[in-house]
Amino acid sequence: MDVFIRNIAFAVTQEDLTIEFAKILHKPPFPTTPLLNFEVQIFYKQHPNGKRGLIALPTEDAGLTLLRAYGDVGIAVKGRSIFLNKSTQPINMARINRLNTAPWSDPVKLREEKERLLEQSRPFQLLRYSFGRFRGDGHFSSEVSLPGVAHVSCDLDRRQVHFTLKRDPLNREREQRGGAFDLHSLLGGLDLDFSPVVAASYAPLNIATLVGNQDEDTTTLFIRADAPPVFSVDNDPGGMVRNNKPQRLGGLSRDYPMPPGCHSLMLVFSNQPDTDTFMHACRSRLHLHYSAEHHVQIDNNISNSQPIEELHEFLSQVPYELAFEVEKTVANFVFSPMEILSLKEAIIALQNEHGSDAPAIFQSFASEYEGNLPSHKSRRRRRPRQQSSQDGLTSLLGQVTQTFIRERQKPLRLLAPSPQSGVYLSYHLILTPTRYILEGPLPDQSNSVLRRYKHHECFLRVTFQDENRSKLRRDFDSSITDLLKERYRPILLQGYRIAGRPFEFLGYSMSGLREHSVWFMTPFEDGYGTLVDAASIRKNLGDFTKLVHQPARLAARWSQAFSGTDPSMTLLREEIELKYPDIISSSGNTMTDGCSPISVELAKDIWRSLQTGKRRPAKLRNVPSAFQFRLGGAKGMVVQDPTISGKLVRLRPSQTKFESDSLTFDVQTTSARPKAMFLNRPL
Repeated sequence: MDVFIRNIAFAVTQEDLTIEFAKILHKPPFPTTPLLNFEVQIFYKQHPNGKRGLIALPTEDAGLTLLRAYGDVGIAVKGRSIFLNKSTQPINMARINRLNTAPWSDPVKLREEKERLLEQSRPFQLLRYSFGRFRGDGHFSSEVSLPGVAHVSCDLDRRQVHFTLKRDPLNREREQRGGAFDLHSLLGGLDLDFSPVVAASYAPLNIATLVGNQDEDTTTLFIRADAPPVFSVDNDPGGMVRNNKPQRLGGLSRDYPMPPGCHSLMLVFSNQPDTDTFMHACRSRLHLHYSAEHHVQIDNNISNSQPIEELHEFLSQVPYELAFEVEKTVANFVFSPMEILSLKEAIIALQNEHGSDAPAIFQSFASEYEGNLPSHKSRRRRRPRQQSSQDGLTSLLGQVTQTFIRERQKPLRLLAPSPQSGVYLSYHLILTPTRYILEGPLPDQSNSVLRRYKHHECFLRVTFQDENRSKLRRDFDSSITDLLKERYRPILLQGYRIAGRPFEFLGYSMSGLREHSVWFMTPFEDGYGTLVDAASIRKNLGDFTKLVHQPARLAARWSQAFSGTDPSMTLLREEIELKYPDIISSSGNTMTDGCSPISVELAKDIWRSLQTGKRRPAKLRNVPSAFQFRLGGAKGMVVQDPTISGKLVRLRPSQTKFESDSLTFDVQTTSARPKAMFLNRPL
């Protein structure tokens, strides 16, 4: 039953009314086991004589009892009597059912719980902080710490650990602007804070454990993370600029990228109660695991770029396949650059003695070393870890090499799979806002560029992702405009260095672009001694003189060559009929856009050639009736036409996008199997 309430004082809140009604409804003559559940609502529209609202009760008997007792005399709330009448509006049965099934929630206890949450969520000022990483010996390597006022909080609304650093930037920004007169200079004398606030947010899933010193300084706490936090900066914390959003960053500072593996964070609180409150909030609310260590040694290793430069110089002298595996261990934080440099002679000897087996041996060596680390999940089932000194690493590499040789000498249980046409081993680079990830080599579908130039190790699949390995997207809380401009744009324009080799942007396929994936390559010499780089490859794709002033269409035409396809056969020029007319409707629409016929005999040859070299050829009684293809500068669909004699494919003007000398008929897919149909999907 709904009871109408009028003459509510303007100072009375919904919580005040709920508390007053609870004093009445939770004692006889109303039921007390269980306590009567009810709901109070104050209307948004106000009346000159006071606020109005209603109270919803689960039963009609409770509503009638309340009206008989207080309907005429009213109830005093904050010095003013409110009056009750039976509501004339239709009853909300969904609300009544909820009141009958849900237990009563005491607003006083809810308020106390909210206050406890606010207390646990409040930011705690830190005496010191440092981003760094835990090494294999359990020591914390302090790498990045910038001056400023730092706070940390357990954000229970967003369910994350939130770190903030307020720089003292007024003088710094003024220096960067060269003392120019602007709004900041004009308002600098006022008591306004223009300090930018840098934030780092950790999702609970990315935090492996909270680590504390059990026997020493108990105000020091470590956040041991498996993945980097999300960095952002709010350049207008005072809200002076309308619709201002924090900008995503690639690290703690725009000018200073985060060193590899510096995901963890050291927190030094000002007192023990702050430490205990923060740790209790993280453990009880975010369900983070806590580990009390007897002694965590902190090594101040302020990062510098010199070991990275030395590492790239060394890797540039090593064959790419092995150099890629070596740098992968650095990118995955298995080894530090200094540890790799200490293994220079061992790595060179490994390459000289074992040649093409060296990458696989080094990969096994890294896996063995990583499995022996104390932080590894299965460490209890493994033997004690080798010492991470030069002698210990060299010894472990020798042991792994001998094991690898013994395994190679054993007879194979199964025959090694034969290589497939159209499949190659692809090297992958994943770039996030704060780090880079190397994967591969992995089997992948090739394209016409790879098949034409070979040298697959010189091509790199580059994907741009967020820290959680999802697509990088805009959201309501922050903007990625500066991140795209400062982190990713220079890479696309200037290239990226992997294994000591410079890789530059080459192109992309339309399907890859939907996944934010593009192609990079490093220059190499072909079989004739000619230097091949990205510009020469794009130039040899075809004639694009008509598109030089249309960059979007030009890149779309380039993408045809990078689409994943399977090679079938190279056609003769007399087997291709160009400029076969399109069918145009009376309204001017092209009814055959992208579609043309192919003879039955040529379709059989293409299908037969397509199955050659495949591990599991398709077993079909009939040749597929349709092929999605790439042929030089033409693309689209061809469908078998029994009226065409001999071997002939006809290409319509709507299919020819640019001129090219290539005569290889590459197949992207066929009608051999049904597939889902979609409307055009935006990028």
